[in-house]
Amino acid sequence: MAFDSGAAYDSASVGDSFASPLAGQSTVEQVKSDIRMLAAEMAQLASARLEPGEFWEAFLPRLCTAVAASGAAAWSTDLDGSCSLVAQLELPSVLYNGVSPSEAHAAILRAVAAEGRPVLVPPRCSTDTSGTRLQNPLSQTLLVAPYRVDDRIDGVLEVVMPHTGGPTAQKGYLRFMAQMSEIVADFLRRHRLRQWECRVEEFAHTENLLLELAQAADFDRACRRAIDGFCLLTAADNAAVLRLGSRRPLLAVRGTPTPDPRSELALQLRNLLRRWKRMNRFPEPGKVVLLPTRERRVGPVEQGRTSANAVGAESAVASQASTLRQLDESLLTEAVEAVATSLHCRGLLFYRTKTEDDIAFLLGYKLLDDAQEMVAQHADERSPAENRPWSIAESIARLLVAQQQYHQRSVGGIRLWRRPEGLGATSSSRVRALVGVALLAAIAAFPIPDQLTAIGTMRAAAKVPYYAPRAATVQQVVVRSGDEVQPGTLLLQLQSRELDRQIAAVQGQIEVQTRRLQTARAWHRRASELSDAEVDQLEGEIYQLEGDVAALQQQLQLLLEQRDELEIRAIAPGQVLTWRMVERLTNRPVGSGELLLETFAPDQGWHVEFTIADRQAGRIRQALAQHGEGLACQIVLNSQPDRIREGRLVNVAAEAIHLQSDAPDFQAVVPAVAQITDDALPVQEEGAVARVVVECGHQPLVWLVCRDAFWAVSSWIRMLW
Repeated sequence: MAFDSGAAYDSASVGDSFASPLAGQSTVEQVKSDIRMLAAEMAQLASARLEPGEFWEAFLPRLCTAVAASGAAAWSTDLDGSCSLVAQLELPSVLYNGVSPSEAHAAILRAVAAEGRPVLVPPRCSTDTSGTRLQNPLSQTLLVAPYRVDDRIDGVLEVVMPHTGGPTAQKGYLRFMAQMSEIVADFLRRHRLRQWECRVEEFAHTENLLLELAQAADFDRACRRAIDGFCLLTAADNAAVLRLGSRRPLLAVRGTPTPDPRSELALQLRNLLRRWKRMNRFPEPGKVVLLPTRERRVGPVEQGRTSANAVGAESAVASQASTLRQLDESLLTEAVEAVATSLHCRGLLFYRTKTEDDIAFLLGYKLLDDAQEMVAQHADERSPAENRPWSIAESIARLLVAQQQYHQRSVGGIRLWRRPEGLGATSSSRVRALVGVALLAAIAAFPIPDQLTAIGTMRAAAKVPYYAPRAATVQQVVVRSGDEVQPGTLLLQLQSRELDRQIAAVQGQIEVQTRRLQTARAWHRRASELSDAEVDQLEGEIYQLEGDVAALQQQLQLLLEQRDELEIRAIAPGQVLTWRMVERLTNRPVGSGELLLETFAPDQGWHVEFTIADRQAGRIRQALAQHGEGLACQIVLNSQPDRIREGRLVNVAAEAIHLQSDAPDFQAVVPAVAQITDDALPVQEEGAVARVVVECGHQPLVWLVCRDAFWAVSSWIRMLW
């Protein structure tokens, strides 16, 4: 929020209020300059990326300095009228108790919030606001102003200051406090917007994580992706996926493509789970447990030893039971220490999910304090946001179970050919074998469609983007998504207070210079009363003033043209493509060059952008070269899965790009574009997900089955050469 030109007049009134009547003109101007500088600094705080605590820590001292106040505070208001303290600086203790205001002070805050405008409460007296009798217990003046963030009063800003100045100064104080409350409201709006953006990014990241996990090509890759995503969600330094009750519990560990069941870590984990199960200490499903390392061995073991020594003479049975418990604790701690050493961590968290296959996550932290903090967050039932990683862990575990079951079904148990009994013993068996071989050969040589499937997103073929010409605020959104527009149609109305201030300043200068020019011309008409030297000087002044007025008018014309550019109008016929513009743009500040909305030409159609693996791009290009008009393809939108639409593959990039270059399973892909030939689309929204099936001709069945293996072996041989 820019500090508007009215702040100069308000700060002048505030400066006059506490400047001595005997002070010189230079002292008053210095005070006014200091107040303007403080107001500008407070306005800059609203656009800074600060947390609320940091903002109030920097804002309240400047506010007290600007109005010569002895204390200041910010209060938040609820729908029921209750108030709570947000921040304070040297606020008198008689006004609040902890985070709640006193009874008399609460009445003042509620009345100001209900009134919706700044109020000045004199010292040791009462005042009426909305029919309520308010009492100020202080010997100083209370200056209270509400601030509105959205559609309601969200809080109240107040200062405690000496009772000085007359009615004019008090009006200046009220205007100044109203502007300061606008600065506070602007900061809170920006802060909430940043919070929502962070939350949207978190949800998008979680969605991508679960989508990649569900689309993993094999179970090992799904486990590795689950570990990477879960480490990111819980800030863990290392992690492993376990299946309890299995002879090989280690499914995956971070940094290892395929874990070896005979590795040292796998044996240590098996030993740890066996000892833990023997002690009947397994946690319940959905619980997080901090495993006992040597750094956490306190109290119970040492006290048990002392007690056993003390009563050893009285009860040998109790001593033996205590010794066994100590031994089990010691062995469990040693097993945990061995696992922690292998994972290069000092804190281990064990999380048992609620899945039927008993999937568990073992999280490692280099600092023990980080592990204890995650346990505390999981135990905090009052904050659902803190438990979000653990709820996502349940979804990850269910997807892992589904992936394992799917891949087991896809490769297990089906025998395609069985050797006949007594093969070769009789001629009839030989004939049956030859017939079976011939049948298999015919099936293997039978040509079937060679198809390639990919997931892509819909894009408009012809789009026109509209950008912000300068930093401004969106005042009005005229059109909605799907509206038809023509050249010259008003789309958005922007407002720039800085530009309005410059126009007003130039207009004021033109008015002053014009009056001076008129005065000079009037004196020139009375040249008979002046000397020749005075006439020459007057003519030179008239010439200078005429040039100044012309330059100012030209500057005003340029500023007016810039203001006209704030009316964003359509430059081509089309249809509005951007969704939810009113919610996203209304009353929102935008920067110069920021994308505001897009339109598209409906008659130009839509296409789907997708990527194909680099190893499959060769056969796509070969098939595309044989069909000059493009390859036929089928397109299925996720929003309408029962409808198949026709399309044509029209473009394949010449070079590949690399995705996820820092991941162990990165791959090179080639972008491609398929044009949708069906005009009857259910949705016309960019980003809609669609599945594309490209027809690459017909190939024998045996070639399609063995092609990937042949390419892999041939690539390996070429690398050896």
